[in-house]
Amino acid sequence: MAGVPFFPQDYRQCGPASLAALLSWSGVETTPQDLEPWLYIPEKGGSLQPEMLAAARRSGRVPYVIPATPEAMLAELEAGHPVLILQNNGISWYPAWHYAVVIGSDSDTITLRSGDYETLRTDAAVFMRTWQRADYWAMVALPEDRLPVTASAATVVRALEAYGRVQGEIGTRAGLEKAFVRWPNDPEVALALGNLHYGAGEAEQAISVWQSGLAGGESAALRNNLAWVLAEEGRVAEAQAILEPALAAPAGFGAQVQATAAFLECLEQGGSLSTCQ
Repeated sequence: MAGVPFFPQDYRQCGPASLAALLSWSGVETTPQDLEPWLYIPEKGGSLQPEMLAAARRSGRVPYVIPATPEAMLAELEAGHPVLILQNNGISWYPAWHYAVVIGSDSDTITLRSGDYETLRTDAAVFMRTWQRADYWAMVALPEDRLPVTASAATVVRALEAYGRVQGEIGTRAGLEKAFVRWPNDPEVALALGNLHYGAGEAEQAISVWQSGLAGGESAALRNNLAWVLAEEGRVAEAQAILEPALAAPAGFGAQVQATAAFLECLEQGGSLSTCQ
């Protein structure tokens, strides 16, 4: 990937240098010096993974920790996504932790932006050993409307939720819409996207998305939210039928379901939306 920028690292600054390369590739104007106050922990002599993820979110990119396998890394490279990895270039009892960005591979060689090397070609077997010592930890950082090819639906939802806590829920919409296209019947994706639609005053879109999620799997949370909004739209009998299985479901979402059941019963008896809530 010739388009991945290179920032030579200062002493023990591989974290800021590697993340700056990843973010700059994605369109964020930044430098290691910009990121260092968020990342460098003097008592640790470097940067920890949670800080790397948090700094990506603060920079307006969604970080995804990809599956801990060489196959996942290669799949992201094939998709055009540079991969930030953690290596242990020391030994088990005396580690030498190091971040680098993988920008290419073939059967024998892995190509990195690493340290002072803009293009470091290293033996694939040697690279895999040093990466394995760091438990194959790797991440990509992508714009809101782009998903990693190796992520599961649950991983995407969790990553977007964490991103939304920093950038606001509206920042998660493009990612959730892409996730819904990929997994239209996944309950977690449907719940998150439907909640976003409902919060934006888009009741019909929320209903449609939640119905799609229920087609893919049982979810008391989905049934609860769907029943509530159907009732608000005047479809009380339909809402009661939707909620019924959730009333018999194991505890976990019980208080919310019982509150919704009471809301529906009040409406059925002639109450208004304002008096029944």
